[in-house]
Amino acid sequence: MPKLTIWALRLMGALMVTTVPTVIAPLFINWHDPMYDESSAYTINAIGILIWALFWAVSGVVSLIWVYRAAKNAHALQPGRMATTPAWAVGWFFIPFASLWKPYVTLKEIWIASRGPGGHSVPLINIWWATYLIGNLIGWFITRQTFSSDQAYIDMPFLVWAESVGNISSLVATFCFYQMVRRIYRFQLERDTAAVDVF
Repeated sequence: MPKLTIWALRLMGALMVTTVPTVIAPLFINWHDPMYDESSAYTINAIGILIWALFWAVSGVVSLIWVYRAAKNAHALQPGRMATTPAWAVGWFFIPFASLWKPYVTLKEIWIASRGPGGHSVPLINIWWATYLIGNLIGWFITRQTFSSDQAYIDMPFLVWAESVGNISSLVATFCFYQMVRRIYRFQLERDTAAVDVF
């Protein structure tokens, strides 16, 4: 398996492993403890979040490079089938509002073009996108609440549970994308062994 695909899968695997503690740890923390900020639990939790953030950032960059090359392969395999260019396959993730559906459309196009004649999307892509959106929307909500000026009205136990739900959703999304990378790579390689050079 080529280096780019291997690294994308390894980093996503590491991201999934580091996500598990972020799901479990907040549920065992006494957020009402006035000394929590000075406790070892706070330090451990903070380090865990930093490690997760590192893998999230690096995995995200490598995954986007992989999406670019997968889109490039899909264009070569089925000229005219892909409406999205390789550059926009990545760019849509960063465009406000359009990022709510365009990346989903793009990955479906890549899947169908890679699968070949009779190829169609599968529930895996739908589950990936639904859990990806849920995780991101919950993360956005928690960030807004955390930095709200009305700190006295923040329901911390609710935010802790919401964060865990968001992290679980993101974990499922990462697992689905992991499977999508493996399958799209296999589809493209089965149709054209030259794909290995692009990946």
